[in-house]
Amino acid sequence: RLSSALHVVTRPACVHQGCGILATNHYGSNGSEQTAFFAVSGAQCTFTADRREFLGRNGSRYRPAAMAQGALSEKTGAGFDPCAAVQSVVTLIDGDRQTLVFALGIGNNPQEAEALIARYLNETAAQSELADVHRYWHQMLDTVIVNTPDAAVNLLANGWLLYQTLACR
Repeated sequence: RLSSALHVVTRPACVHQGCGILATNHYGSNGSEQTAFFAVSGAQCTFTADRREFLGRNGSRYRPAAMAQGALSEKTGAGFDPCAAVQSVVTLIDGDRQTLVFALGIGNNPQEAEALIARYLNETAAQSELADVHRYWHQMLDTVIVNTPDAAVNLLANGWLLYQTLACR
């Protein structure tokens, strides 16, 4: 991070019904334009790509100053310690419900990153993709079923341990 932070260039993402940040690291990228993104849905959202602003003068990762602010500065660019922080303000009255969608990923270039944000930063697409992920993992994990007298062992052996073995290899 120390050697590459100054080479990360951030900019606002073009987001409909939300906001987000794009980040490209030009340090040792071999000419790659891969662009990371972080975005949130919501009409009242702000962001910052400045870690110092997010953490604050006396803040830390455990108690960032930005959590006490009503809005972030929307600062992006190059030459500072980069981060990606998005904030969406929602007011709820008794019984109200609101869904916020967060999108985190990487595209091969800035245009692909913004296309991915546009594709997944709505509730219907996010729910559909989540259902596909659940379906995929159930197909993978439900082929072997272990039954023991201990329910905790069954839970571990029939899901978590298989998932960890496949996901980490």
